[in-house]
Amino acid sequence: MRIGGNRKWANRIGHALVASSLMTGCSTTEPTPAPAPTSATKPIPKNLTRQDAIAWARGIDPCALIDRDKLAALGTISAFGTASSPTSCAAHMDDGSDRGIDVDWAIAFTPTDFLTTALGTLTEIDGARIRQIDSASALPPEARGQLVESRCSFDVPFENDIAVRMSVSMARDRKACTSGEPLVRAVLSKWPSQPAQGSSPNTTVTALTRTAPCAVVPELQKAPGLVFDWKDQSLDSCFFKRGGTDLLVSFNYRTRELATVNSQPTAFGGHPGYTATDRGTTTATAIVGDEFSGVGAGHERRLVPMVEVSGDNPAAVSDVMAAVLAQLPT
Repeated sequence: MRIGGNRKWANRIGHALVASSLMTGCSTTEPTPAPAPTSATKPIPKNLTRQDAIAWARGIDPCALIDRDKLAALGTISAFGTASSPTSCAAHMDDGSDRGIDVDWAIAFTPTDFLTTALGTLTEIDGARIRQIDSASALPPEARGQLVESRCSFDVPFENDIAVRMSVSMARDRKACTSGEPLVRAVLSKWPSQPAQGSSPNTTVTALTRTAPCAVVPELQKAPGLVFDWKDQSLDSCFFKRGGTDLLVSFNYRTRELATVNSQPTAFGGHPGYTATDRGTTTATAIVGDEFSGVGAGHERRLVPMVEVSGDNPAAVSDVMAAVLAQLPT
């Protein structure tokens, strides 16, 4: 385990809830049956509320769900570690092609249309129903030759409407779905042990790992005017209204340079940060820890933990940011 420190509106919600196509939804599926507990497993909680499911799922280490040797079977690993949030992990392997192989996976809510979507197919892997989507299958035959890569996504549902959502991409003449199936099996095998955050040596634990975006809600509820519903929440973001203003709190890992684009340096208490305004929407970003080696866009990157608060009222954004930072673990 590595220890690290501690941008209208519709797009913001979409970014936070379906970033990297790896977030959001309430499941209509039955959970994947778990093996009987053994010495290597522990009982998995069932029928959790959405609030408790978020807390439980955020405590599982995504990088620990796939062992290094499973990735190395695809090629020489050049990057493997924490990715865009505490619930995501990514790896890049050199397989002799110019492109290499990228694998991204995250713990998220199972999509609401897991059973009904026309995209992809429901397949069975090791007794579990998996949604597998070959990107080429979504295109008409005459357009498939325009693809520059082979890409396959997998939705692997588990208990409490939680899933592991994975994407595998590689050179266009390769078969991403076939290459991804052993990784799905690895996830199915590891999930019953519920590996805790920090279990993998490739995981970086930060202040954002040890709390959740909605942890600020009880403090905000002390004042009137907060409209909040757990059904609107995801693992890495929290949406509510305060004084009539829509507000979104997000926990992200990104390069420091991304936060500076079209932004003004701003200090939030003891934390450096940036503020940007775009067509009436204010986005405040606070950097809440040191840089660490993570994975972004298929390469090892220097990432920083960031708290983002967005809304159409700058004063409300500032107040909520202060409240979020006050409850971060030290």
